[in-house]
Amino acid sequence: MLNAAAATGTTAAQWADPVDALWIDFSKGLGGPGGAAIAGSGEFVARANRFKFLFGGGMRQSGFLAAAALYGLDHNLDRLATDNALARRLGEGLTALGLAVIPPESNMVFFTPPHGIAPPAMVAAMAKEGVRSWATKTQIRLVTHLGVSAENVEEAIEAITRVMG
Repeated sequence: MLNAAAATGTTAAQWADPVDALWIDFSKGLGGPGGAAIAGSGEFVARANRFKFLFGGGMRQSGFLAAAALYGLDHNLDRLATDNALARRLGEGLTALGLAVIPPESNMVFFTPPHGIAPPAMVAAMAKEGVRSWATKTQIRLVTHLGVSAENVEEAIEAITRVMG
């Protein structure tokens, strides 16, 4: 949601206003080692909290995650626009390679591998070249974040060029 707010020039409050609940992840773009916050009605949060513990999400001594989250909110919100710009550059580079790319709206780039290459196979080949990605049934997702530089984006485009042969 925070990358979407940065991409559209709206505030996080404007994104949150029409929904009943939302989730903010403090890793990747905000630079935290992990952690997230969920917001909603008291009933919703109580139910979510119960499920969190059922699925092993409870942590003791999580103050360091809270501190990292606060740091990210104080120091890294303004740089989310950089992630979005890097995603656009990555999308342009992949389009120039002839790949079918959904124009990025924020920091996520989705593309369809070349005909005859299954997404999981391409993801595996990209991983051998140092590019981490995620396969869906028909597409591949790449994400830019605090740990991805402009140089990394160019390296990824070169690596994907090698994968495509």
